[in-house]
Amino acid sequence: MMENSDKCGSGGSTLDKSTVVALVRVAVFLVIVQLLFGALGKPRARQAPTGMESGAFRVVRMGNAKTKDGTDVFFTELLSSKGLRIHKIWIPFKSPELAEKELEEVIKLSIKVIRSKPEVDEQGKILGRRVLVLFPSSGSDKPRTRLCWTTGSLFQEITSESTDDVLALEKIVAVSPVKPAN
Repeated sequence: MMENSDKCGSGGSTLDKSTVVALVRVAVFLVIVQLLFGALGKPRARQAPTGMESGAFRVVRMGNAKTKDGTDVFFTELLSSKGLRIHKIWIPFKSPELAEKELEEVIKLSIKVIRSKPEVDEQGKILGRRVLVLFPSSGSDKPRTRLCWTTGSLFQEITSESTDDVLALEKIVAVSPVKPAN
């Protein structure tokens, strides 16, 4: 008949239960670290979400907030088929001048303007402007791509570390009821 003991093990080595519990906790912690960071604490390479075809996007979250001055800001965070995050932002300013001021600030802080075109309606009337810029990224040497545009008092932006994803989303999403000028 076996006795109930506070010792675990077989053969010549025995461990008390508190030591076994501590070792299990350490092992679980190391497995979690390995899953989160990969070998030697290095971040794991991004993997495309399963079941998404190339060039597809999935909504991760949506929300809204207010700036310090009370301006509404609406956002959508998406995940590309490459596993990269993309942000879409809408800011309905009180006037076209404020939307244009925001666009000018983006241009001023950018490191390179890739393109800049007027935003026009079907009759050719200029309603705003659309710019594609490279922007410094915090925590990375690689710049982020920002596509920003105004239509009247509405400022909109698509941002990602992937220029290809920004351009693909520009084509997919109804980014504006008007077409950019050629």
